[in-house]
Amino acid sequence: MKAIKLLRKQEGLTLIEVLLSITILSIILFSFMRFFLQAGNFTNLNEKKTVAVNVARNVLMFMKQQSFIEIKDKIAKLPEENGHFNLYICDNKYQYFNNTETPLTSCKSIQINNEDYKVSLYSNLEDCKAEGNCNYYIPITVEVRWSIRDKIYKTTIDGTIESEDLR
Repeated sequence: MKAIKLLRKQEGLTLIEVLLSITILSIILFSFMRFFLQAGNFTNLNEKKTVAVNVARNVLMFMKQQSFIEIKDKIAKLPEENGHFNLYICDNKYQYFNNTETPLTSCKSIQINNEDYKVSLYSNLEDCKAEGNCNYYIPITVEVRWSIRDKIYKTTIDGTIESEDLR
């Protein structure tokens, strides 16, 4: 009997109660949306960093295949202050220029997934001269830079170029 009375009673929710519940639900949903947006941005940044690390590894492998004597001579001719090489793709091959040289017009920076990755090669012969090993290896640092929304990111990999006598 009481159940029938409750079903016949037709009281509803007021407009304020409905708006309040929608507002509370929106606040909760927006907080979850921010979490997913942050996770997406973090994933995007990590994806680009992984690509940059792979680019740096490929460049390091390319440099290890070059003539040790030629690289050593080119590094010795670099200016002491801010001397480095920039690497580009020219005619589908890697080609490096020192920072005072202008690359050819056909040369482009490395582009993967429509993102430009700028590569610089640094070496300090003073490190190996201090140890007396410049005849056998050259320390090299590969730096890869890219930008996301006008913010520049970079990653570096250190390695050595070994003499042909050790290869």
